[in-house]
Amino acid sequence: MASANVYCDIYGINTTTNSEVKNKDAILIANLTNGQTLANSLNLRQPLDKNSLLLIVAQGIGLDQNSNIASELTTLAIKDALLRMPTNIAAYDRLVAAVEEANNIVWQERQTNIAMKDSMSTLTAVLIERDQAFIAEVGNSRAYLIRGEQIKQVTSDQTADSPIAADNLINNTQRNSYRNLLLQAIGKTATIKANISMFQLRYGDILLLSTNNLSKILQVDEILGLTLALSPDKICQQITSIASKRASAETITTIAAQFTGEALSTKPSNGTITGSVHVLSRFDPEEKLEKNQKRTLLLGDSSLTKKYYKTDDKEDLSSLIPINSISSFPESNVLLSECETFLQHLNYCETLLSIKPAQLQFAANWLKQQGYNYTSLKSRTYEITEGVKQIQRVKEIMQKLMKDLEITDDFSKS
Repeated sequence: MASANVYCDIYGINTTTNSEVKNKDAILIANLTNGQTLANSLNLRQPLDKNSLLLIVAQGIGLDQNSNIASELTTLAIKDALLRMPTNIAAYDRLVAAVEEANNIVWQERQTNIAMKDSMSTLTAVLIERDQAFIAEVGNSRAYLIRGEQIKQVTSDQTADSPIAADNLINNTQRNSYRNLLLQAIGKTATIKANISMFQLRYGDILLLSTNNLSKILQVDEILGLTLALSPDKICQQITSIASKRASAETITTIAAQFTGEALSTKPSNGTITGSVHVLSRFDPEEKLEKNQKRTLLLGDSSLTKKYYKTDDKEDLSSLIPINSISSFPESNVLLSECETFLQHLNYCETLLSIKPAQLQFAANWLKQQGYNYTSLKSRTYEITEGVKQIQRVKEIMQKLMKDLEITDDFSKS
């Protein structure tokens, strides 16, 4: 008998309300069944036993220009770590280990890369397996669960003015002065403890992930109103529209995901959402954290060089036999799949950009009839043409990389 299906309608947006604002946020939507990073807008149907998704929002922290790298590293490290662990390990353990791995990578970058010394990131990650959602949080990015006509923030801000800040950790005067001070962030310290909670998905559930800027712009009842009336794409678009009117300089990063399908329970929910959300681990600012055990137990504590080349001595790599193909790498199929998806996006972008000169010419002709001369036509057309050439160049690079990743027995020496 075929497995019942779960339908996922997902939309993500990462933009700014002001072109002069540096976007330090990162977003990631991935299908962990095949390791593919997905587009920010999709409708997905999967059998219940194959339903394995990862949703992440992360906000880079720091005044330096590399703080966005911290958020990107965080999202990629979470995904990479989850793909490296077998799924027979409990989802909770894998998610904890992945968060600890991301923290270790960003922390090590801060110690060894002077350009990253002030860079950190917040994190809210949702691991969905079958009909269960596991949510990991570090910092003050948020996740909301909307069920029926109820909404609940299923994360707890780890800031100085939040309920989790112990009274003897920071006094009221300090709390008011440092209300946005993060008690914990990815890469802030060598060890970390994520808040982890879980709940069982029900038919019609909506998950809304966002960086903390959303809470500055919309009240919780406003968020509920949007989610009750709109689809995920319209939710994100409306949030962006409201933000552009209310906030002069903010980054808006949001993922909205709605879950339906015959595999999910349709029985009326008894009681509040709170009763269905189970807290599995909680960050305590007074707790003394030991070495992150899940990461070392499930992922090891060696460098990436040792993981992939069986040595910690980079000089030993010179003795390896040179080959042109990397298809023997265990996860080459994952890399190849991502390259194929990226190439599809490039083709789409090239098509859209290629028709712009004709559209601009048409617009310029119309203006001419109205007595106006579009003086930028020539320069804009030239820039578009050059842009198309650059996309074509990137496509060539991707095609070469895909060729290196294709399975072949011809490991000819270079």
